[in-house]
Amino acid sequence: MMKKRLVLLSAVLLLIACTEEEYLLCPDNVTRVLSLEDCPEEREECPECDDYDNCTRDICNAGTDYKCEYREIKPCDGNGICEEGEFPWSGDCPDSCNDNDECTKDSYNYAEERCLYEDIIPCCGNDACETGETYIGCPPDCEQRLDLSVTHYAKRKQMANSEIDLRNTDYFFVVVEFKLHNLGMDEPETLNYKTEKGFFYDPFKMRLQDETGRFYKPEYDSDFLTGWRDIDIIPKGDKVGAALLFIVPVHTEHVQLVAYDKYGSKLDVSEVY
Repeated sequence: MMKKRLVLLSAVLLLIACTEEEYLLCPDNVTRVLSLEDCPEEREECPECDDYDNCTRDICNAGTDYKCEYREIKPCDGNGICEEGEFPWSGDCPDSCNDNDECTKDSYNYAEERCLYEDIIPCCGNDACETGETYIGCPPDCEQRLDLSVTHYAKRKQMANSEIDLRNTDYFFVVVEFKLHNLGMDEPETLNYKTEKGFFYDPFKMRLQDETGRFYKPEYDSDFLTGWRDIDIIPKGDKVGAALLFIVPVHTEHVQLVAYDKYGSKLDVSEVY
């Protein structure tokens, strides 16, 4: 009996001793422990990072060491700068760069923050007949410098001295006779090491054109035609005759003969049939 009382007394004394131990407050100001080593691990928290700027991305996380970072957003409508990709819809950019001039290419230069206007050359309507422009393509700027006129044509299925026979085909030969009048072409041209002023006539740059826009090249058998004219320089003011041979489909309509300059621009057009 005495032994049980001693055990009970020891337990009471131990309980009294434990309740009198001093508890410590952890850094979180909530948790109490007997040893600070038992405190829960501190958790970093971000401060309020909103800078109320729509053109920055507000960031705070472990990657920023729980500090605020502000990363610029580009492009951003509303920052007062016309940035690449914003023109012309953003209020930071001009409404338009259109100068209402068909002879300029209008664009916005983001680096210089202004509209740019680049001349388009050639451009019909700028009062200058530029390289690549002719009377046919741009009568407002260019004078007629070559007059082409078809004087006669003939359709045939066979041609003397030609090995081609078109009798059982849907094609025929078209012989075209025409006149070329050099009205105003007097640039220096070189042929066979000799330089003269005039129109450089190349028969194989002539074309027939039908109503669909399809072109037909002269046949090399053209050189046996009466009136054949080889490559030549036709002086200003001169009027000469020539003839060419073409092969075209039987049902072709609204055919025209077209003369080109050395740049590939149409100089004049004349109706054949």
